[in-house]
Amino acid sequence: MLNNLNQTIYFITGPTAIGKSDLAIRFAKKVNGVIINADSMQVYSNLKILSARPKKKIINKVNHELYGYVEGSERYSVANWCNDVLKIIDKNEKKNLPSILVGGTGMYIESLIKGLIEMPSIPEFYKKESGKFLKQKGLKNFTKEILLLDPKALNSISENDSSRLRRIWEIYKSTG
Repeated sequence: MLNNLNQTIYFITGPTAIGKSDLAIRFAKKVNGVIINADSMQVYSNLKILSARPKKKIINKVNHELYGYVEGSERYSVANWCNDVLKIIDKNEKKNLPSILVGGTGMYIESLIKGLIEMPSIPEFYKKESGKFLKQKGLKNFTKEILLLDPKALNSISENDSSRLRRIWEIYKSTG
């Protein structure tokens, strides 16, 4: 996804509460860069308390992008995030501003670097149904259902990864 770029992109990543944001702010001031959120929780406007989102006075001193701009009730995927980030990186490149991606959501960063695999679009109906089905069956029985649909699927994911298990179920049900 990051092909054909002429600018260097910086990544500051790691676990929660190690000082990524402070480092990013200091670095952005030094290089006149733009900080871009790479944390899946900090994209949501109504999750300020649950995430270490930078304070407004800090955001006003250094340009921050993709912080608190999606309502928590809105479905926002890694594909949405990648598309939004690429637009910002492109804008920064045109202005000759370094892009500094900051966060701990590895799936976001890996997807941006390696790209997303082509997946069929899943109707919202199946997404809601998978959640109901998982709740009704329980994780252990839901996993058994996945084994019946796609025995190889669990070779590459954890049996406790309910998000990926639901995705397998949704794709199967929506595409057959």
